[in-house]
Amino acid sequence: MKSYPTYSDQELVRLLQRGDHAAFSVLYERYWEMLLGMAFNRLKDLSAAEDIVHDVFTSLWKNRESLNIQSFKNWMATAVKYMIIRAADRASLEERFTEEQRKNEVVENTLADSMADKQMAAMLASEINRLPEKCRIVFQLKLQGLSNSEIADEMGTTVKTVENQVNRGNHSLKVAMKNYFFSLLFI
Repeated sequence: MKSYPTYSDQELVRLLQRGDHAAFSVLYERYWEMLLGMAFNRLKDLSAAEDIVHDVFTSLWKNRESLNIQSFKNWMATAVKYMIIRAADRASLEERFTEEQRKNEVVENTLADSMADKQMAAMLASEINRLPEKCRIVFQLKLQGLSNSEIADEMGTTVKTVENQVNRGNHSLKVAMKNYFFSLLFI
């Protein structure tokens, strides 16, 4: 019987598919440094590169039973590339969301200054901030005039999911506004 380090990648992948931890460890030792170098060359951030490589190996282990890999080295390099792209997309979305939050704060401040009832503006802003994260992001992007398909592309989700989140946000805000106006009647 051969020792694991002498096994080919294909032999190790077959063992990995059966849940062999030792095969996974050998593949990890063979490729982590190369993959870390690839990720670091693109990201120029060692911590982010380590996270990417960790995520790729975690995904490899979680999906080991359904793998169909012809060239392990190429498969892993491609997986790192796509993880980097996804991370860049997320960072871009977060950056855009942060910028939009800043813009919204300016709009909220202007709105509150121009509205007779500053309490209502604060309540509306508070209710928007209480929405679940994805719903809040979708709702704010929608308020900026993006179409559902543009939001879906931006967030990497389906148009139906965006529609559901918009409806969820609209419903929550309607209920909050209804409660607010109802409470004014008793003041």
